[in-house]
Amino acid sequence: DAATFSLQESMSALEVTDAKMDCCELPIVGGDGGDGEKTVPPRRLPTGLHHPLVSSTLPWDALTLSDARIVALEALTRLCAVLDGAGAAESTYSYLYAHDGVLADMATELLEIATGSDADVVSLSGKAAKHAVYASALLLVKLNDSIRTIAMNADIYE
Repeated sequence: DAATFSLQESMSALEVTDAKMDCCELPIVGGDGGDGEKTVPPRRLPTGLHHPLVSSTLPWDALTLSDARIVALEALTRLCAVLDGAGAAESTYSYLYAHDGVLADMATELLEIATGSDADVVSLSGKAAKHAVYASALLLVKLNDSIRTIAMNADIYE
């Protein structure tokens, strides 16, 4: 209800959706003389489908429809967490398929499959599974961006 949306609720929404709050970074302390103002991610971000973190943990090449169903359900669970107030770092971006490099690699591979260069290698169910996983990851990222935009605009208009 807009009449009961307080300034504190508005600031909390902005804090939750602020990129600096969502990045899940740890302060650099000691060693290089860092004073704790510089931060680093707690783990290296995946740069693509063939990044060691992704290729060892996520099914893609041998993806089945059953796997795709579970992966899409996980994306939906992450979206529910965002809608319940969790930050993007603990919900969306802990879903490894949602990272930019991974999404770009999936799109490139799906385009190659569609244009025919890899068409005979991938079965029909494998194609459908890959499209389902790509669509669910892309939808999660786009909805998260929309939610962030809505929260930021709500603060501006408040």
